Amino acid sequence: MIALSCALLYTLPDAHAQDACQPIKQIDPQQTDITITELIEQPGGYCLSHDIKSPRLYDIHGEKYASSPILQISSSNVEIDLQKHSLTAETGGMSGILLSQIDRQGQLPSHVSIRNGTVSTRTIGAIEMAFREGSLRADFMTKYSGNTRSSGRDYEKLQKISAGDYPLTENIIDSMKIQANTSEKNFTAGLVGIGMRGKGNVVRNSTIEINNGHASVYLFGPNNVIENNIIIFRGNSAYESAAAIKLHHSDGTIVRNNDIVVHGIPGSSSAAAISVIDSKDVLIENNRVYGIKTLTRIWDDKSSTTERNNEIRNLPAAPSAKGEPSVQ
Repeated sequence: MIALSCALLYTLPDAHAQDACQPIKQIDPQQTDITITELIEQPGGYCLSHDIKSPRLYDIHGEKYASSPILQISSSNVEIDLQKHSLTAETGGMSGILLSQIDRQGQLPSHVSIRNGTVSTRTIGAIEMAFREGSLRADFMTKYSGNTRSSGRDYEKLQKISAGDYPLTENIIDSMKIQANTSEKNFTAGLVGIGMRGKGNVVRNSTIEINNGHASVYLFGPNNVIENNIIIFRGNSAYESAAAIKLHHSDGTIVRNNDIVVHGIPGSSSAAAISVIDSKDVLIENNRVYGIKTLTRIWDDKSSTTERNNEIRNLPAAPSAKGEPSVQ
């Protein structure tokens, strides 16, 4: 992995009182051998003025991988407007946008919005907002390649958490085009189009596509909303519970007015468009599902859903990733 010294990251000025957005700045290429932007560690509005693409990297041993995302956020109360520009991670192991697990106050980051642009990654997940992957014991066994000790440790930690333990975060992803794992290789960790953790988060008006991944949209926490999106899952997955949408601890979450497209069979023969784990009173309505006949798979006896006005349609009628989300 390629490490990045914290000394290379410039502190951005406090933007509490500023109306105009601050530019998202790329770190000087002479200071690092990977293409990334400066860390966003202060509240405020930020804009992208041009496309940024991180190329593949090689040395005498072959391809090099990087652990840093193109854009990282470590603060609450941040608005990101990509202004129809793109962040493209061709570098192996590089994600697109990463929101840290805690903010400067030691809390789960809240009121962070990402809008109006494109994020594409070649080998890993696209947008992860304080996200931690894995719900079932089988998920962790897959993630850790059968390591019983590591998988058991993480699974036991997760069992101590319930929907009521998540703080109100109200993070938003709106009007985005997202492509994850464009290489179409089969990896076992970090493969989500969007992963979010917290209460009251929203994913809307976006096109989210993943190849051979865990989920196109994977949310932890209650009272979230997924609406008016094109959500595409392509290929197969090493995870039994993989789905276009995966929900955990998602009491009261609403999934509505989405086009959910499945090319291939995610997970096992019991695959569904939506996987629901330890989530009560999930409302799933007015969605169109293409390429798979099962709308929802509930993985435990604690979860419950209300499903109404959803349609199973033929795959040839599905919208493409180039289309715009719309209520049909």
